[in-house]
Amino acid sequence: MKLAAIPKTVTIPVNYLPCLYSEMGNEIRHFNTIRTSLSTFLITVAVTAFCTYLRPEGHHEFLVIVGYLFSAAAVVCSWFCSYKSAKAIHRYRQIRSAILNPEHCDYDAQWKDSGQAASRMLRNFMNWVMLVGVVILVAAFQITSQRFKL
Repeated sequence: MKLAAIPKTVTIPVNYLPCLYSEMGNEIRHFNTIRTSLSTFLITVAVTAFCTYLRPEGHHEFLVIVGYLFSAAAVVCSWFCSYKSAKAIHRYRQIRSAILNPEHCDYDAQWKDSGQAASRMLRNFMNWVMLVGVVILVAAFQITSQRFKL
């Protein structure tokens, strides 16, 4: 049995564009909410693991590993969700221009990232704040654990 080939482009009727526009707006909010809430949770777990390790009764190497893993996961989550949000913003703008000017509709449903989403993600100030914050957190833990010879 032979499978049908997936078409390279998809034609979307103009009357579906407002619904698609709304859905892209929801996707942008979704990724921003996930980035904020999940990054906050992961950083909280990392700080808790580091602080528990520094307590006299909590010297388990497992806590250090958990702290590092959750710190790295917070940065990866922040950057990944920012990238997905940037892609959704690009599509959102494409759909908006297609709605405003249907005669010159150039919306491509199979849009391939040509670096625009990545450059938008790299310009996002909060991604850099998250990265610097995690570096400071890990450095502070290293300095504190060396000071107390833990």
